[in-house]
Amino acid sequence: MLNNETQWVQPTPLRGNGSNLIDFPVNALPPILREMALAISRTTLSDVSMAATSILSSVSYCFSGQFRILGKKDHSEPLVIDSLKITARQLQGFVNSLAKEGANEKTGKPLAPKTIRHNLSFISDVFSYAVKMDLLSDNPCRKVTIPKGEVKEKPVYSQEEMALLLTRISGEPTKYRAFFFLIAYSGFRRSEMLGLEWKDIDFENNIISIKRTSNYTAERGIYTDTTKTKRSQRVLKISPYIIGILKELKDEQDDEALRLGDKWVETDRLFVKWNGEPMNNQTPYGWLKEFCEKNELPFYGIHSFRHFAASALISAGLDVTTVSGALGHCNSGTTLNVYSHMFQNAQARVAEAMDGAFSFLPAQDNT
Repeated sequence: MLNNETQWVQPTPLRGNGSNLIDFPVNALPPILREMALAISRTTLSDVSMAATSILSSVSYCFSGQFRILGKKDHSEPLVIDSLKITARQLQGFVNSLAKEGANEKTGKPLAPKTIRHNLSFISDVFSYAVKMDLLSDNPCRKVTIPKGEVKEKPVYSQEEMALLLTRISGEPTKYRAFFFLIAYSGFRRSEMLGLEWKDIDFENNIISIKRTSNYTAERGIYTDTTKTKRSQRVLKISPYIIGILKELKDEQDDEALRLGDKWVETDRLFVKWNGEPMNNQTPYGWLKEFCEKNELPFYGIHSFRHFAASALISAGLDVTTVSGALGHCNSGTTLNVYSHMFQNAQARVAEAMDGAFSFLPAQDNT
């Protein structure tokens, strides 16, 4: 689709994990998309070119050949958008296609609603910027509805299961005892756990502060990032017993640093590899899975510990605002949306408790 003077960019549509994205030179982008690519690369991707490709891939899929970027073949002149004729109906068709079987090229299944929302968000950001720059009068993405996927209730450890699991873990290496006791008690996200540094621990007052996350991508490896939302930066009072395990871990790390000498990499992280470098994000998952199989215990994944903590808080009768703050959700609505069934069950128990308190009332004959 190239001639001597112009170039028609028709990237591969963004799908699943984006493994089939083509590389696109960011300097060849129009100013609108270039700024978007730079912004996205700072928050989600290490490579600006890949960010640019992600935008173009998502957008171009919807245009069905109507989206052209014209300019000099050697990129000596800035490319410009030649045609922008996307309708809400086309966008809705694109979004609907992601919710159908086969959308995920790896599994052959539909994409998750969260992934679909991420794709639409890329496109919407481009249109919003175009509206802001008076290049378009409206953002058609505002009229698009994300299809509701089948919501499967994820298993959560019961109090008995968690007690048994942590009892068995009590005989394991200190770093795993510290990790799983703390995550079960606090409900911290895995990335928040791995981002903890010793300066975040107030041993005197038994308080832990969440200030950062540790994440991993194939492109960047292990890297430090901000928390998921501003409200995710929070402090939590921790059980003295768990603080005691953390003190053990700190002593062990100090001893190991002395033993390894120059081989030890000082990162100040709580959870590290053998040489002090930040622990890989998949290590807790892999260790727990193997541990549960060996001990014939149920394995529900790492995030189930967060659900367990939420369940414990809700069962204790705490209000949604308090629970939301403890979990670091951006607002109480998120907490209600994720844990609505738990709050409903808690409300049912409240009614039962009140019925018990008013057992002196005469029985009501409804016949």
